[in-house]
This record gives sequence, C-alpha cells and structure tokens, in this order.
Amino acid sequence: MDDTYQKQSAVGIDAYMSDLGLNYKQAFNKAFKEVKPPSVVVPFVSYEEWSQQFRIGSSYS
Repeated sequence: MDDTYQKQSAVGIDAYMSDLGLNYKQAFNKAFKEVKPPSVVVPFVSYEEWSQQFRIGSSYS
C-alpha cells in the first residue's frame, strides 16, 4: 500500500480522535471518506505476452 496514503489516513484518524473526541472506528470511517486511496492502472497484457514474460509452463515441458 502507498506510504503517503497510510500517513494521511493516520494523521486524519488522530486528528478526529483528538479534536472531535471520536472513537477509533468513527474517526477511521470519517478519515476514510476524506482521504482518497491511490489509483493504480494496470495495462492490458494478452495471455501469450504474460506467459512469455513469466515463462509459465516452460518448467513443466
């Protein structure tokens, strides 16, 4: 998981717990709504390209 996302989430949770007096679960839910997780886009790779890249099946021949 992304370090920046984890740090932002932790800071948000701590802030809500200390400033608003929320318990951990309430603070987590509120911070989770505000801090957006990183977006990961995986490019499409055909099965043939993927199997060649990782040499799937070559050790069983």
